[in-house]
Amino acid sequence: MAVHRPASAQGSVSPGLLAAVLVFLAVESTAVASLGTPLLPTVQQAEHVSLAASQWALTITLLTGAVATPLMGRLGDGRLRRRTTIGAVAVMLAGCVLSALPAGFAVFLTGRALQGAGLGLVPLATAVARDGLPADRSRRTIAAIGVTTAVGIGVGYPLAGLLAEGLGLYAPFWFVAAVSVVALGAAVAVLPESPPRPPRIDAAGAIVLGAGIAGLLLVLSEGAGWGWASAATLASGAASAALLAGWAVWELRARHPLIELRLLRRRPVLAANLTVFLIAVGFYPLAPLVVRFA
Repeated sequence: MAVHRPASAQGSVSPGLLAAVLVFLAVESTAVASLGTPLLPTVQQAEHVSLAASQWALTITLLTGAVATPLMGRLGDGRLRRRTTIGAVAVMLAGCVLSALPAGFAVFLTGRALQGAGLGLVPLATAVARDGLPADRSRRTIAAIGVTTAVGIGVGYPLAGLLAEGLGLYAPFWFVAAVSVVALGAAVAVLPESPPRPPRIDAAGAIVLGAGIAGLLLVLSEGAGWGWASAATLASGAASAALLAGWAVWELRARHPLIELRLLRRRPVLAANLTVFLIAVGFYPLAPLVVRFA
């Protein structure tokens, strides 16, 4: 029986080039996702919206990324990995172009939502590095991909601020659109063939998770305006809680869950997730306030 080998392992693409492209994809994805934060005051002024509304330029990208990341991870675990990775870059590129067009706040937010697909590139790049590179190179590349999730934010913040200050709100998105074109070409040229495994997709879990998170974010962002004790706030909050609880039950019973919740029983996994959650709780509310103050 013939053993399938990735294209990179067959020598058609050098391991160094593949590793460089994977790290580049990870840097670009986090840099694009972070563009919302430093531009919040500019979005508020250019699009003539409230500060609360402008914060959706960041929130909607994180929302779509929260759903896209596990879903794309599942799609990328089998024979659709190459298509999923290239498709994610293409969707991110389309989102950058939409956000770069002076076509109104709704179109701008649509573009930012599409850019959230780029967050799923990090697990996909990790999977490609694991299967498509020699063992030593694979470990180094996976470590580099992990580090670049922070590097992308560090690059995106000052770059977005400088471009927006000098050329206006839409300049940063035209810039990252051009970078995305390069990333798309590199992905098409360098990514190896996908493993022959069939993908295991929990589409229902992804839909319910997205609806639950979206409802919860809507309550948190609009609750002050609606009134925290209003019928709309209470109904939306209850519906979101019910959806998320139902999603957890579904994931525990699904044959191929979107997210393996049972892993949270393991202390190292629980500690890592709790640490990241606490960091995010501290970072998310602070970031818009610091940018607005500056």
